[in-house]
Amino acid sequence: MANLSVKKVEVCRVAPKPGSPENQSLPLTLFDLFWLRFPPVERLYFYQTSSTDSVLSQLKTSLSLALQHFPPLAGNLIWPQDSLKPLLSYVQGDAVSVTVAESDADFDHLINSVFLAAKDFSHLVPQVDVTDERAAAMALQITVFPNRGFSIGTAMHHAVLDGKTSTSFVKAWAYICKHEELKIHSRSRLDPPIPATYFGNCIVGRVAVAETKGLLSEDGLVVAVSAITEALRSLEKGVLDGAEDWVSNFLDFSLYDRIYAIAGSHRFEVYDTDFGWGRPKRVEVISIDKTSAISLSDSKNGGGGVEVGLVLKKHYMEAFDALFSSLVH
Repeated sequence: MANLSVKKVEVCRVAPKPGSPENQSLPLTLFDLFWLRFPPVERLYFYQTSSTDSVLSQLKTSLSLALQHFPPLAGNLIWPQDSLKPLLSYVQGDAVSVTVAESDADFDHLINSVFLAAKDFSHLVPQVDVTDERAAAMALQITVFPNRGFSIGTAMHHAVLDGKTSTSFVKAWAYICKHEELKIHSRSRLDPPIPATYFGNCIVGRVAVAETKGLLSEDGLVVAVSAITEALRSLEKGVLDGAEDWVSNFLDFSLYDRIYAIAGSHRFEVYDTDFGWGRPKRVEVISIDKTSAISLSDSKNGGGGVEVGLVLKKHYMEAFDALFSSLVH
């Protein structure tokens, strides 16, 4: 068990570097509205270094430079009375809340242990500022483990940006921190011939429905494949088919016996996020503790492997551990 001692040193606000656009207002699309009431996506990156003295200044400076190219991420979700739908609004003076903390926890334990209590990570991610009038696009936390390394915790509102966009922003921040420059890409919701920076969510996944008893039978694999195939066939009617019921059906979990959701993707290549201290030693999607989703990412060891993360109650995890160990050995 890791020592959970985490001391908050300061909470500061980092604004885009001067010279950024003064005002930007982006209306949410149908795909964005789907995620409006969902909890923020929380991801945690661990980096190992014996010299942590300059970490904070470098990360803050490069963050300000990165936000110059992503100013809406320093803004807020608002819903003006004269607007039919919420907006992502950035005005000059908006900034990202950054919590700075220190911890004397066992860093090696945190980056190497296969099974950890969810609370071992919860103190390392920030809280997104939410009021009745507005919700911040994101919040960050930098936790220093003196002479051992540091972690970067991100909490991002899913209605503002999807997994691909959020990881792209962090990679841009990392690139600036390491190289002190950034190639400026165009903002677009389409797919131009060069890499693009965009905000929002590109598409909403289809729900594949299958009866539990069928999945647990001898033909469970066939039942699962059939359900997924049927969900994919529904796309032939168009990606917006049934869109009027997406939000209500998804939020009404009583319609389904069990819900299985995936957070992240191995294609995001989160282990390529190098701020100048090398590849991260561990990356975790912390918010699966709240959503019960299963996280996917590329493997820190490379080679085309995939890391899978899940959160279970202790006695279930112990049973899973025993079963998994018996299968791999």
